[in-house]
Amino acid sequence: METIYKNSHYLFIAVLLMALAGFWKTYFGKIADFDGVSGLMHFPAVMVLAWPGILIAQPILIRNKKIEMHRLVGKIPYFVVPLLVLSIILLIRLSFIRNTLPQNPAIDLRLVGIADLTFFIPCYLLAVYYKKKTSYHARFMVMTVLPFINPAPGRLNKNTV
Repeated sequence: METIYKNSHYLFIAVLLMALAGFWKTYFGKIADFDGVSGLMHFPAVMVLAWPGILIAQPILIRNKKIEMHRLVGKIPYFVVPLLVLSIILLIRLSFIRNTLPQNPAIDLRLVGIADLTFFIPCYLLAVYYKKKTSYHARFMVMTVLPFINPAPGRLNKNTV
């Protein structure tokens, strides 16, 4: 495996930290009592945290030559990814049902989730397809984290205003 992918866990950690910071005011900061947070929000939160968690573990396992453990952990996404996709679809559906209109009418941010899914799903499927061709597999897995970058900066920006 190329050296750069052995250190990809740093990118995944950065994305996870950005998500935690971005969602601090609206979710993670309310962990004590979850005041104003609907029960439906917990499912996507767990799924969205699970994915970077898996992505962080995998290159560390490879780096430490724990290939069998890497393969074992690599089976977890077969269950997590469908649940992750379902949770995002449920959130998008909920935002349309609630008719939460965007602040800037020129950009409907509810559609960004759909765009992110249309990027994430093919990248993940290609990573699975190329699991025996390490260079492609690693590249597609790295690309699966990109849709998780979108939501956090938008919320960070809202939190600072």
